[in-house]
Amino acid sequence: PKLIDFGLAKVAAASNEKGLTRTGQIVGTPDYMSPEQIANKEVDARSDVYSLGCLMFEMCVGRPPFTGVSVVELIQKHCFVLPERPIHFVPDLPEEIDRFVMKLLAKEPAQRPGSGTLLMQDIEAIWNLLERRGQLGRKPVLPSTPEDENDLPSEAETPHVRLPEPIPREAVAWHKR
Repeated sequence: PKLIDFGLAKVAAASNEKGLTRTGQIVGTPDYMSPEQIANKEVDARSDVYSLGCLMFEMCVGRPPFTGVSVVELIQKHCFVLPERPIHFVPDLPEEIDRFVMKLLAKEPAQRPGSGTLLMQDIEAIWNLLERRGQLGRKPVLPSTPEDENDLPSEAETPHVRLPEPIPREAVAWHKR
């Protein structure tokens, strides 16, 4: 999977050049908004890291870290309530993944990784540890991307890609999700 255009935090902080925001208005999905974005404070990459933490929590557990009957309740939880640890919902989830997701969901931006590079270093370290323990297979090697669009293979040269089966709703081991 690839995440694209994951910079809603910057959109919320941007001026109204393209008509995307109005004074005092916040842009984003409340399920994934960072506490600083909700509070209309300065946002940076760490705000997107928080949103990624919400997404990773949902990928592990099957629901977002916070739910509420109203948007107000939901944003209050993002600002003031610590989420339950993912390992409470998925007991066989490795402790390292649980700690990593909770690190991404830290209320204080300074406690989250400050860049994609730092985030990837953490992910690599966790993957390597779980691989050494035999809890994960070898890391997949991503195909190199053409530097120029003219280098893209034609449709005839491109092999048919088979999409993975959807995740069943019954209990599934964490590493098979």
